[in-house]
Amino acid sequence: MFKLELNSEYHTRGVIRKILIISDDFTKMERHEYLKSQCTRILEYYYANADTEFTLNDGERIDVVGYYNDRKSPDIGIEVELSSNLQHDAAKLARIQSIKLKIIVTELPDTLSLGKTMNIGNAQVHIVPPPDRDTDFESLIREYTGQTNKIWFNKFQNQGTVKMAEDAVPKKEDPLSSFIRELNDQRLDPEFAKDLIFRAAQGGIHLGSYVQKYGMTVRERPEIPKELHYLLARGVVFEDRRGKNYESGRSSIYLLSQEYHDLASKIIHERVDEKAGSLLKIAEKYSKSALLTSLIGVRGNFLDDDVYYQVGEMGLDRYSSIPLTSIDFQKDIQRYIVEGFNISPELQNAMRIVAYSPLFRDTLKEIYQALIQSGLGNATQHITTKGDLAGSLYQVPFLMLLKKLGAEEWIDQIDTKKLIPYAEWVIIRAHTYTTETLFNYFQSIGGNIQDAKGLIDELANENITSRLISRGQSPIAIYDSRRFNDFCEYKMSDLLHDLLSV
Repeated sequence: MFKLELNSEYHTRGVIRKILIISDDFTKMERHEYLKSQCTRILEYYYANADTEFTLNDGERIDVVGYYNDRKSPDIGIEVELSSNLQHDAAKLARIQSIKLKIIVTELPDTLSLGKTMNIGNAQVHIVPPPDRDTDFESLIREYTGQTNKIWFNKFQNQGTVKMAEDAVPKKEDPLSSFIRELNDQRLDPEFAKDLIFRAAQGGIHLGSYVQKYGMTVRERPEIPKELHYLLARGVVFEDRRGKNYESGRSSIYLLSQEYHDLASKIIHERVDEKAGSLLKIAEKYSKSALLTSLIGVRGNFLDDDVYYQVGEMGLDRYSSIPLTSIDFQKDIQRYIVEGFNISPELQNAMRIVAYSPLFRDTLKEIYQALIQSGLGNATQHITTKGDLAGSLYQVPFLMLLKKLGAEEWIDQIDTKKLIPYAEWVIIRAHTYTTETLFNYFQSIGGNIQDAKGLIDELANENITSRLISRGQSPIAIYDSRRFNDFCEYKMSDLLHDLLSV
């Protein structure tokens, strides 16, 4: 803000006149900077690098320049004229040989009345109204860059005397296109960088660890590619060091920064669209039922941890670790699946139980490995709180994959008469709960107490278990554990075979 020191010797009328002159100059300056900013934004929208106050050899400056065809020398020059310096401004533009598109932006009626172009020697200079009032400026940029089919940058206000482009609507530059251009300018590989962002968004990128040696922290990790260095410096990814201390080692993993979620989403959408054919081939190989159950059952996040195999090696029951309670989707995600794909919470619960069951586990692992090999997911190492490596983590963008598959139509093709009974037999096989809890588990997958009694009666008829115990610490008494396990898995195997063929 300008500060005026008034001299008491001035007459009142003279003082007021000085104030008005300074206010008018200040308004013109603000308007001049605003129009420079508008021109710069439009140039960048059409993928031209823009710069302001470009200095010539003689010390004079051009308001705005753009680099489109030539990244070393400007080939677009713009002068914003709000005073009567037309000849001088036009001459500056005319004498720069590298500038092919020369534009004077003005709102002075006298200058605009001269016509749309003027010739200075062999150079042609365009005269146009400001881009926030008229489309002529943007039309020149569109024609020069060959992007006449692109959506217009601004939606201009028609004030009667100013023409209006019917298809002019506000449009920000696509963040992915802008980012690719940025990477190209940095001489980096955009496709490799996009893959790094994809992986960082899907479980992260594990790169070595940090340990204490000789009284200092030593990084034990492979060489980091320059694209990852740039994404880290840019703030697109951040490094997470997992583990309790540096003696046992802290693992280094790179994850996506939250503020770049939209950029990552565009990259993931692009990847899913490109790999749609591979996705359908996986569905054909493993069945639609198996693919949907694998995606929904573990929410696109499958942990193939060492604990699972250790449990089997120690002779412990793997069914005891199956999550039988209601699935713990975040509420917004669960509602999105229900409303977006018409998949009920009960069916989601059943899919979760099927996905985590030992008989389905190998199929689940194969499907996730196939998705990752096709470029539709990411695999990284699972790191414990102590910093130890303990298995593999497979992650895929399951919601986008469901949308690409048309899950709402596919879900009708799943034989729930096979899937629900399979999940019920898994619940019976786990059998480490009270009778009341058994009924709750059945209800959570769309079953009822009669379904539970029916399965238990089949076991009781074979003299493997008692009939249902209505009151007690356990719903059944198991007379022969080996036969109990074998009978339940026989029933599950028969149902699973039919289920995976759909």
